[in-house]
Amino acid sequence: MSERRGLRGYVTARGFGPYVIPVPVQSLALRDYCARKKFIYVLPANENCFPHSYLVLEGMIGDLSGYEGIVMCSMHMLPHRAERRRGVCHRVFEQGCSLHLVLEDFVVEEAELSTPFKEPIVPLSSIAQYRKDHAPGKRVHVTGIVTLQRLGEDFFLQDATGGLRVRTRQAETLAVGDRVEAVGFPDFEHFLTVLQDATFRKMSEPKVSVRPITVSTEELQEGLHHAAPVGHSVA
Repeated sequence: MSERRGLRGYVTARGFGPYVIPVPVQSLALRDYCARKKFIYVLPANENCFPHSYLVLEGMIGDLSGYEGIVMCSMHMLPHRAERRRGVCHRVFEQGCSLHLVLEDFVVEEAELSTPFKEPIVPLSSIAQYRKDHAPGKRVHVTGIVTLQRLGEDFFLQDATGGLRVRTRQAETLAVGDRVEAVGFPDFEHFLTVLQDATFRKMSEPKVSVRPITVSTEELQEGLHHAAPVGHSVA
């Protein structure tokens, strides 16, 4: 078996998550990361610009026998859909390689092993915050009160710290005021946090009364009161 040498870079000209970073800057960041971590940096493959296309990434992971792993700027460069993202990660791990994510400063070396519903509960306002103890590509565990559901598409949660949109295809009807726990992959849409590809279940606590709040137009324009039930706004 040939010796594995270095990390293969992966860059893209399209935006990912909340970031839009020119390819030359991405490459510099990857090179710096490899220098600091004592890896050989292998010139990157550049993903095409078509939305939701990962042909270059799929080609890279087809044969990683000569490399120690893949280095990219962010977990948001991985496929959005959970099953596709898991497939990419498993194919990397099966070859004895790892994923290095520069902006999050994480190395992912194995698939998710624990049951996510047994993980600690994360406050909704903390979903977007950097947490050293949380590996990218791993689901997070949240709870909250349902404020709206669009069956088969998404629902919205509120807790004492804030709100969150939860995207899921799970076809179970929820009522406003139900207390729910959910696990999913944190992501960004339109600069707001969202939990992607989520699984949820109702909790045994009694339903909570949810009352709409009155807010100003300026607060809505600033993106405040995310996922909160709004009765009407005032100028």
